[in-house]
Amino acid sequence: MLIALNIGNTRIQIGLFDDRKVQACWSIATDTKKTPDDLGIILKFLLSSHKGIPSIDGIAACSVIPSLTDTMRSMGKKYFGTNVFIVRPGINTRIAIKCRRPEEVGADRIADAIGGYRKYRKSLIIVDCGTATTVDYISPRGEFIGGAIAPGLFGFAESLYSQTVRLPRIEPSKPERAIGNDTLGAMNSGIYYGYIAMVEGLISKIRGEVKGRPLVISTGGHGRILSEESRSIAVYDEFLTLEGVKAIYDEWRS
Repeated sequence: MLIALNIGNTRIQIGLFDDRKVQACWSIATDTKKTPDDLGIILKFLLSSHKGIPSIDGIAACSVIPSLTDTMRSMGKKYFGTNVFIVRPGINTRIAIKCRRPEEVGADRIADAIGGYRKYRKSLIIVDCGTATTVDYISPRGEFIGGAIAPGLFGFAESLYSQTVRLPRIEPSKPERAIGNDTLGAMNSGIYYGYIAMVEGLISKIRGEVKGRPLVISTGGHGRILSEESRSIAVYDEFLTLEGVKAIYDEWRS
């Protein structure tokens, strides 16, 4: 069994894989104050809640939090007796990264690209909806070409609150209608539908710059919401990033 981790700014997604597919998945809050012992105990508890603690052959992770990357390394050795494989774009990833500075591309974006291309085998636009929203283009040959980085849904809400005096902090949700008849309703409409319109616009712009008709996939914490509202997104793929981490790990071992 393999433990795959997607260490994001807000959440850590944890997947348990056998040779072929994910067997269980959990999500915990990202907390940079967590120690190796904290994370080890949490992981052991989650695994035991599934079907008892299985034999773990390896741990692989993509991470955008350097301090937690080091914590995970220590946790893996202490609690599972294994080195944690860390996705490092351009170093241990077998994908052409057609960017000016490949080493600056987020490991989660590369995991998405590899996971998506291995599964669908065609050009892709991948929308990863987390704390930040990334909209990336993968060529018909599986090359990572680049894309756009924008605020996530809650980032939209937080920026409106933090940059105004009288508007409150709200948790966005789907409004009954676009025309809000009070301040909270108007804010929710602007945040929710404005976010969807932003993503739709980015997808449209990227489509206009490439040949063919790439398949558009969403993933990430708000990927399901977006896929239900968007006319452009064809597939919601919940485990795409984790599957990419597993694919990178498997290729590295081979």
